[in-house]
Amino acid sequence: MPIPCRRLLVQVTALSLFCASGTALADRPAWVPIAELLVGSIGEADPARMSDVMSRCSALNMTLAGLADSYSPEMSETYQNEALRLIQHGIMIESNMEQTRTGSKADIPSLSDVAVEKVKTLLNGYTLWIDDNMANSDSYFSKEFDMEIDSCRLASRMMNQMAAG
Repeated sequence: MPIPCRRLLVQVTALSLFCASGTALADRPAWVPIAELLVGSIGEADPARMSDVMSRCSALNMTLAGLADSYSPEMSETYQNEALRLIQHGIMIESNMEQTRTGSKADIPSLSDVAVEKVKTLLNGYTLWIDDNMANSDSYFSKEFDMEIDSCRLASRMMNQMAAG
C-alpha cells in the first residue's frame, strides 16, 4: 500500500516553486552535511539519522525540481518522483522505529503529515542556501551544495539496494 503523501508532496512542490522564486533575508542554515549523517547512520545503524537523511534528500530533490521546472519539466518530474520515494522510505523508517518503541503499528497518515511538514521546513532552508550562494557567487550551487546532491544520490542508491536485497 503506498504511503498517502503524494497529495501532500504536491503541496510541497508548489511551496518549493514559490520559495525558489522568492528572496531570502537570512544566510543558509548551519546543517550537518548529509554525507556526515549518512556515514554516521550506517556506522551506528542509526535509523533516526537515516530518516533525517531521507527528509533532507527529499527536500533537496524538491528544491531541484523547483529550479528545473521552468527549463525542463521532465527533469523536474524526475526530481519530484525521487523526492516522493525518499520521503516514503523515511516514513517507513519512522514507522519501524515507532513500532519498535511502542510495540504497536504506527499511524502512517500522521507520520506522513509530520514528514511533509519537516520537508517544508527543510525546503525553506535549501532556498536560503541557494539565495546565499547567489548573493556570494552568482550561482545556485557551491561545493558544499554539490556535495549535498552527491550525498543524496548515494543515499538513493543505498535505499534501492536495501529495497532490492
